[in-house]
Amino acid sequence: MKKLIIPAFLAVVALANAEELKLSNYILNTSFSGDARVKYEMDSYDGTTSDSDFFTTRLRLNTTTKINDNFSFGSRLRFQKEPIGNDTDGTVSLQRLYMDYKTGNHSIRVGRMGSPLYLLNDILIDTNVEGFAYSTKFNNTQLKAGFLLRNAKTTTETSDENSIIYAQGVQTIKIGENKLVVEASAYSEDNKETSPKSQAEKAFTLGAEYTQNLTGPIQMAQVKGQYIMTDADDDNSGYSAGLVIGSKEIKEKGSWQGIAEYKSLEKNGFIYVNSDTKLDQKIAKIGAIAYVAPNTNLEVTYEMYDYVPSSKDDKNVLSTTLNYTF
Repeated sequence: MKKLIIPAFLAVVALANAEELKLSNYILNTSFSGDARVKYEMDSYDGTTSDSDFFTTRLRLNTTTKINDNFSFGSRLRFQKEPIGNDTDGTVSLQRLYMDYKTGNHSIRVGRMGSPLYLLNDILIDTNVEGFAYSTKFNNTQLKAGFLLRNAKTTTETSDENSIIYAQGVQTIKIGENKLVVEASAYSEDNKETSPKSQAEKAFTLGAEYTQNLTGPIQMAQVKGQYIMTDADDDNSGYSAGLVIGSKEIKEKGSWQGIAEYKSLEKNGFIYVNSDTKLDQKIAKIGAIAYVAPNTNLEVTYEMYDYVPSSKDDKNVLSTTLNYTF
């Protein structure tokens, strides 16, 4: 029954705004955007797993439809082709379908959406979730709260048995032309349907991101870090650190960015279960992104995964990605 709440709510909003939802208004008030990418990846393993290399392609189409001054709808359709074993399968999925309501400094998003949180990394939250997200802002402070449903790992269906409640505060501090962002978040997850089950069901994170504006070929430098602690009895913490230098935006000839990231997570430093749960893991990443043509950039990254205990083979991943946005 709970799975029907979000679709039913969207239907009620649509009926209440039936006049604005005429086809002619829909077409006139809809904007389109998207991105396409081609990615080549080489995976090498320290162990019995065979090395591999493959291409993947992806196309994402976004729509945003303004109903009136308060309501709008958004969607994202994804087309992806990636290798499965020795074959190549294509998939089509509706990644996002949501309704936005905004009034003053308050906003509500309901439906299937990207992460509604201010994220310094992907330690905790999937990039696509379903649920209810509230946000308000006053001066330089933003407060966020919501209830999200997550996909079960064995199916593509969402379930109220895999849900998360969150609250987050984000403070932005201007220091001259530079900026410091501090976030504090609390999470509580119900993952009764997930197997194997994580020991942790609650977590707290504290993070900061500082951006320094510079002059010359290096226009900016950004450092960020985050600490997480869960309610598991032991092995319940983790941290991440990152550095970005280069151009402020990659929109013109000669613009670029260099990236370095490091994450260290203990086996119970999660509140959701993924394929690497029950393993301590350390992940290091270096990379660069450069402008190659209008709306097009080239990204090269090298990632090193170290797992403890060694029941899962360590691996190194070298990937080259051509991205185009429109």
